[in-house]
Amino acid sequence: MPSVGANLQTLPPVIRPYCLIDEGYIGVNQDMAQAENRIVAWYGPELTMRKAFEDGTDVHRNTYARMFDVPYDSVSDEPGSSDFGDGSKSQRFWGKQCNHSLNYDLSFLGFGIKYEVPPKQAKELIERYHAAYPGVRASYQKRIIDELHKSRTITNPYGRTRAFMGRMEAGTYREAYAHLPSSTVADHMNLNAFLPLWEYSYPAEAELLLQVHDSVYYQLPISAGFKSITQTIKIVKDSLERPIPFEDPFIIPADTEVGFNYGKRNINSDKGTLNPDGLRKLTVGTVEETAIALENIWREHEHS
Repeated sequence: MPSVGANLQTLPPVIRPYCLIDEGYIGVNQDMAQAENRIVAWYGPELTMRKAFEDGTDVHRNTYARMFDVPYDSVSDEPGSSDFGDGSKSQRFWGKQCNHSLNYDLSFLGFGIKYEVPPKQAKELIERYHAAYPGVRASYQKRIIDELHKSRTITNPYGRTRAFMGRMEAGTYREAYAHLPSSTVADHMNLNAFLPLWEYSYPAEAELLLQVHDSVYYQLPISAGFKSITQTIKIVKDSLERPIPFEDPFIIPADTEVGFNYGKRNINSDKGTLNPDGLRKLTVGTVEETAIALENIWREHEHS
């Protein structure tokens, strides 16, 4: 039987608005906010990073501010606001990429190749990152190495154990640094997103479209009614926000977006709304409030 459909995960952003939700349905994307970073911050612990999450700041903006000792509010998200690389990226961009890469000890050569920056700049970013978050090496990575030398295994909070049989060297350590957060997120998603969608999404029966590590993307029939749709969304959100069972349990917030294609809804003040049917953030409150918000979004779509 021939395969059908497309791999939504690898589509570039410019193509995603052309991937439409089925007629009569609304698309829902729910994801765990900065999940792996939070796991590193709590498991280490890396207390400076952890406080940034507890304070509700933008962790990528906060990272750049700490790396370069500048005020948090001055960190720009405008393309071209940073001189690193080819100068086309924002300051926040570099905070984000450091967060995504350097918890797992990516080398300066690897960082330079991945993000197309000269070795000297890559070294500077890495040094600044670890100066801003000393607990990444001193607590998180040390704890992982100690576990490997003790038993050659890493066990995540859901009981998944992986044995590392290679030589005790940098490559093995890097695999282990990445394994704990990534396996924790995978198990949490399986237990608290897919199972609830499978068991409890009635009468608004969910049709799964895509899962990308820490997010789940599905569609729900409008015919089920907006209250039923809201109940399904709330079930998944509440389930995803169950505490991660570390020694010091903590919650990873789950963000919700809704729309009628797979692209992001984009607002341009000069040209009006670009991709008005794209995914937009939905504040999930009471069933009644959220159902009204969903109905308004649907009516806007119907008249667009």
